[in-house]
Amino acid sequence: DGTRSLANGASTLSSGVAQLTSGSSSLADGARTLDNGLSALNDGSTTLASGASSLAMGIDSLKSGSTSL
Repeated sequence: DGTRSLANGASTLSSGVAQLTSGSSSLADGARTLDNGLSALNDGSTTLASGASSLAMGIDSLKSGSTSL
């Protein structure tokens, strides 16, 4: 009976280790996905800032042109 109990405990431990390994892998995948998403967000915000700057320069040129008219 002790041998069977020990075997059951070892099986349960093995199953828990497998779940932990799988969970760690999923966590790593999620972290990589998050990192890629944050990088894309950073790139997008840089593009948006550049576009806003260009828009401001265009508005200034428009104002200058309308004043000349």
